[in-house]
Amino acid sequence: MKAIETIWKGYRFRSRLEARWAIFFEHLGMTWEYEPEGFHLSNGQKYLPDFRLITRNDISVWVEIKPLGFRGPDKMGVLKMDFEKETKNESLDSFITLIGDPVYVFGGETKVCPRCGVIAEIQVDPWIGNDVFFTCYDCDFHTPCGSGNKIEAGLLAPTKPYKGVLIVEERDYRNYKAKIDAACTASRSARFEHGETA
Repeated sequence: MKAIETIWKGYRFRSRLEARWAIFFEHLGMTWEYEPEGFHLSNGQKYLPDFRLITRNDISVWVEIKPLGFRGPDKMGVLKMDFEKETKNESLDSFITLIGDPVYVFGGETKVCPRCGVIAEIQVDPWIGNDVFFTCYDCDFHTPCGSGNKIEAGLLAPTKPYKGVLIVEERDYRNYKAKIDAACTASRSARFEHGETA
């Protein structure tokens, strides 16, 4: 069955699901591009990822959006392998496939780095007191290690780098979660029919 193309912010998205993700990214203040560049893959196929997010560390996060129940070729996986081969494993770019809408993907979990905004397998753990620490590979590479570092503004919450992790104080973590929840709600509640816009 063919998806309904959807126009939002001057972009013609191939599906409403893609438009909902654009709303999610926009709501969180992420820098995003829709279908900015296509690639010739090593397996002979051509591939046009849905989004490229640019983190505050100038890392490209290539994102593919798929509906629930998707079963098909993993072009994103091939693109990742091609990048790693071409850069001899030195590329910091990230490659992810998101299946379902933001509410389904996040479902109460935190998978967005509060500092840089990368969507990845972010480890989140309680630490001393009620503070929370995040392990984000991109930020670990771009922040000082050790202790005594100053709190810095993040994309979604103030963070304090400490020995390869990012510490977020409890109240800031609650605000961070509220931002994620609000972005999920905005993406799911957007109306596109009959000329309505998000």
